[in-house]
Formats: sequence, structure tokens, C-alpha cells
Amino acid sequence: MPQLLFSAMLLLLIVTPVFSTGQPGKVAQLQSPSTQQFYAERNIDLGRDSYRGVQIAAQLSPVPGSSRGEDYLLSVSFFSVKSGKPLEEGEVAVKVTSPDGRTAAPLRLNPVDGVFRTKIRLSRKGESLVKIGSKLADEKKRIFRFFYNPTL
Repeated sequence: MPQLLFSAMLLLLIVTPVFSTGQPGKVAQLQSPSTQQFYAERNIDLGRDSYRGVQIAAQLSPVPGSSRGEDYLLSVSFFSVKSGKPLEEGEVAVKVTSPDGRTAAPLRLNPVDGVFRTKIRLSRKGESLVKIGSKLADEKKRIFRFFYNPTL
């Protein structure tokens, strides 16, 4: 009987997904415990900012298999400052300026379950500027700036 109970518990641990929401407005992701811990330890919080009634939260996650460690998944969530509710509709793009002053072409962030995402490349040496432009459902244009420096 104890062996059957142990087997059933082990099966539940293997089959049951782990739900992680991270920050408000983000939906749960299905990941195994080891995968979730691996990426949670490597996520980089770029910070929060607010402008014209909208708060933004930005985060970087390393892209698995990135050969030089320069590819990241940029995830951005928007919230109403008044109500705290997520803002999930609109157009969002990012421009990255490398430490040598070169600015990459803008990339569109794709909305996935209320979070805007895209893959970006950042230099491993020096400070990069991550400039996020948005035009959400209220049709107001907003620009948010974040800095990333892997050497700090």
C-alpha cells in the first residue's frame, strides 16, 4: 500500500504542471519545476516606469540555445495607473541602441495573452538602451526607456 501511494504521488508530481504568474497581468505558463527554476533565476527585471496614465513592466529572459548569450526574449506588460488593470491591446515596438551608439531597426512586439513579446539581441559588453514605443487602445503615443548592462 505505501508503495502504491508513493507511486501515485510521484506520478502526480510528474504530470501536474507548475503555474507561474510572475507579475500581475501575466498569465500562467506551463513548465516543469526544474525548467521554471532555471529560467526564473536568469530573468532580468528591467524595471517599471509610468507615463501619461500607463505603467509598464519590462523583463528579459535568455533565449535557450543562444550561442553567444546575447539573445533575449523581451516581455512587456502595461497597466492602467488609475485602476491597476492590464492594458492588452495596441501597437508596441522596440529599438535597441548598442554601447557603440548603433541603433537597430525597430522590432514589433507581439501580444501573447496580454503580454507583448519579441526576441532582441543585446551586447554583452557595455550598456544598451532599450527604447519601447507604444500606441495602446487610447491612441496616445508613449515612449519608455530602460538600460541594460550585463557587467553590473
